[in-house]
Amino acid sequence: MVWLHGGALTQGASWYYPGAGMVQESLQIGLPVITVIIQYRLAAWGFLGGKEAAANGALNLGLYDQKLALEWVQQNIQNFGGDKTKVTVFGQSSGAMSIGYHMLNVNQNLFSGAIMESGSSTSVPALPAAKYQGNYDALVFIAGCANSSDTFQCLKTMDRDMLINATNTLFSQPAVYGSRPWGVAIDGDVIPASPSVLTARGKIARIPFISGNVMDEGTIFVKPQTIETDNDLLSFLEKDYLNRNASFFHNQPSTAALEALYPNVPALGSPYGTGNATFFGAQFKRAAAIYGDVHFHWARRNFLSVGVAKGINCWSYLFNQFTPTSAPWQGVFHTGEIPYVFMKFSPSDGDLYNLSKQMLAYWVSFAYNRSPAYVNNPTWEKYSKSFSNIEFTAAKTSMQHDNFRILGTSFIGAISDQFLEAR
Repeated sequence: MVWLHGGALTQGASWYYPGAGMVQESLQIGLPVITVIIQYRLAAWGFLGGKEAAANGALNLGLYDQKLALEWVQQNIQNFGGDKTKVTVFGQSSGAMSIGYHMLNVNQNLFSGAIMESGSSTSVPALPAAKYQGNYDALVFIAGCANSSDTFQCLKTMDRDMLINATNTLFSQPAVYGSRPWGVAIDGDVIPASPSVLTARGKIARIPFISGNVMDEGTIFVKPQTIETDNDLLSFLEKDYLNRNASFFHNQPSTAALEALYPNVPALGSPYGTGNATFFGAQFKRAAAIYGDVHFHWARRNFLSVGVAKGINCWSYLFNQFTPTSAPWQGVFHTGEIPYVFMKFSPSDGDLYNLSKQMLAYWVSFAYNRSPAYVNNPTWEKYSKSFSNIEFTAAKTSMQHDNFRILGTSFIGAISDQFLEAR
C-alpha cells in the first residue's frame, strides 16, 4: 500500500504518516500489508507553472516523483516480501487528486487498485501551463529575478532559503495570487489532456477503486472566516481561481442559481447538524457547504459515475465521525479520517479505536481482495448496486443512499466546465 500525502501540493511530509500501526493491525487480522510512504516535490519545486517552466521541462515534477516511486516499488518490493501485482495506492486530498491524475493514463501498470480519500481528477482545475503565468511572474518578482535574462535559471540557482521565503510570501497573499498558487498543468505526458475532459469521456484506468469524503470537507478552507454578505461569499469562492480561470464568477445566472441551491440558512450549512450557530461570519457555514461540494462531494460523485459507466468495480464512503479533540466549527473536517486509517488511536479511546480498526480492515481487505466487501460488518456494497455510501460512525457504520444535497452537486456538475476548463 503506497501512500500519497495531501497538502495542496504545497506542504506535507512522509514522517507525519507512520505506517507501523497499519502494518501491526493488518498482521493481527491475518491480512498483512507493506506500507510505502513516499515524499515528492512540492510548491515551486514540484508544481511550477508558466511558459518558462514548460520550456525547461519543469511542469508537474511532483507527479513525476510519484511515478518514479511507483516504478521503484514495481522493481524492488519483492525484496521486502511484497507482490508487485498487488500494489494499492491510497492518498488524501491532493494525494488523492494525484491518484486520479495517474489514472488518466488508461494503460498505467504501476498499481492495480486505488483508494482516494477526499479528492479526484476533477477536484480542482488542471490547465495549460500558460494559465499559471501570473503566479510564475509573481514568484520571479518576489524572488528578485525580474531583471534576469533567464528568470528560470535565476530561480533554479538561487539560495534555497531565499526561494523558500519567496514561495511563502506568494502563498500568504491569496487575495492577490489565489489560494492555490501551485497547480497541476496539462503537459501532454503525465497529464495528457484536460483531466475534466478525459474523465468525462471515461478515459480512466480500468482498475477497482474506493472514493470517499468526510462530511464537512469545506470548513477548514473558509478564509477569511468572517464572511458576511453574498459578495463576500463570491469573493471567497473566486479566490480559488485567481490567475487561472474565473469565468464562472462572471456568469450571473450561474452564481444566482448556486446561491439559490445553497441558501443563506445557517441550519443548512457546514458543519452540518449544528443548527443556527454561525461560529464566525453570518455566511461562514454557507461558504463551507459550497466549497466542500464544489471541490469534493461533487468531484467524488463525478468520478464514481464514470467508473460505474465503464463497469469498473468501485465503492464510496462518507466519514461522519466527529472527533472530540476537534473544534466545533470544524465539524467532521477535511483530513479528519486520516488518524483512523493510520491506526493512531489506542484501546483507551474506546469506540474511536474500534472505528479505526473497522476502517483499516476494509482498507486492507481491498488491498488483498480488490473488494472491501470481504469485511461483513456491514458488507460494503458496490456503488453500482444502489449508488450508496458506507457511512462510517463510531455508533454504527451502515450503508446509506448517496443523495444528500444532490440538487446542489448536480447543478455544480452541469456548470463544471465553467471553472475546470480554460476560457
